[in-house]
Parts: sequence; C-alpha cells; structure tokens
Amino acid sequence: MKIYIITYRGSTTINKCVDRYKELGYDPIVFMGKCVKNDNVPSNTVMFVNMIDLLDTIEMTEDIIVSEDDVYLNEKIEVKNKDIINWLGYWNVTKHFIMGSMLLYYPVDCLPHVKRQFKSKLPQHIDGFIHKYFQYQLRDKPICLEIPHKSIILEQYSKGKKSIRTHKYMLPYDKS
Repeated sequence: MKIYIITYRGSTTINKCVDRYKELGYDPIVFMGKCVKNDNVPSNTVMFVNMIDLLDTIEMTEDIIVSEDDVYLNEKIEVKNKDIINWLGYWNVTKHFIMGSMLLYYPVDCLPHVKRQFKSKLPQHIDGFIHKYFQYQLRDKPICLEIPHKSIILEQYSKGKKSIRTHKYMLPYDKS
C-alpha cells in the first residue's frame, strides 16, 4: 500500500503532516498538486482536479491511501474491508453528506473505475462527488484531525475541524 499526500506550493502544514506519518512508520509520497492562487483553480474543485492529476501519474499496481496535506493521524491506519473504498478521515457527518475527504483508502481493483469516474465528470467538490458516485465504507470514528493553519483555499485561518468524534484531541495552532 502506498500513501500519497496531496499538497501544493506554499503549504504550511505539509511538514507536520509528513513528520506524523513517519513517526507512525509510514513512508508517504508527497504529490505536488495545483493551488488555488498559483494555478487559478477554484477552491471548491482543487482537490478534485488534484485527484485526477494524481491518478494520471501513478502506477495502479497496489492499494493507495490519499491524504490531504493538513492531516494529522491519531493512530496507525487500519483498513477493515479492503474490497471497497474506506473513508478513514472526515470531520462531520450530516443526514445527507460527509464533510471532509481528509483520508481515503482505495483498493487497487477499484482504481481504474475511480479514474474513469473522475475523468467523466466536471470538476466539483470532492466530498460530494465521492459520496454520490462511489460505494464506500465510512469508518465509525475518524483516525485523523485537521492541522490548524492559514488556509490558502479558504483565504483565512482554519482552526482545524473538530471531528464529531475526536474534538477532544484537537491540535494546538502552531504559528511557525
């Protein structure tokens, strides 16, 4: 299994994210994606566009984990059902929607289908897209948090999303 962290030039969280993966024994691959400001990609579609670029770049020979660059893992990654996409990191679940595509597992067998689906649709918000077009298993408790940071996408400070199940584990904001 390979772990890809999608980031962009100017990310303030990538080092903390990568360091945490390494602390837990992983060797993540940093994928340099497009950025809202530098590449003129709308903020609500940037992760969708970056996912297409990632899928066009990688060899589809093994299962993958795709992580946003502001993820801080609470624990080692454990995938219970390896036959389906696993939504491992998110920050809220509503009656109709899952918010936060922070950390997802994709089995190798579904990657060609995932790529076809992404390429056949117009760029859109990735959370809604995954929820609408794929079968997945939602982990009952997310295994990560969002690192507090100044968000280039939101153009404001993000305090880090308090997961509905992990709010007591919020990370303090590091201004460095």
